Amino acid sequence: CQVETQRFRIPWVLSGRRYRVWDQNEERLVGEFEGKVLQEVGIEVTIPKQPGAKVLVFSSIAK
Repeated sequence: CQVETQRFRIPWVLSGRRYRVWDQNEERLVGEFEGKVLQEVGIEVTIPKQPGAKVLVFSSIAK
């Protein structure tokens, strides 16, 4: 069983907003991120079981 980790940039978020990221699979908060960071650096996603999938929910929050 090989663990797969990749970084994904999220271009559709607004750079001036802040986002809460929820991992629906593990039912846990991944963290809060600035839109600009999500656009430019991205977010690291790990899928422990292969083949597998991950569902992340991005919610805009007040600064």
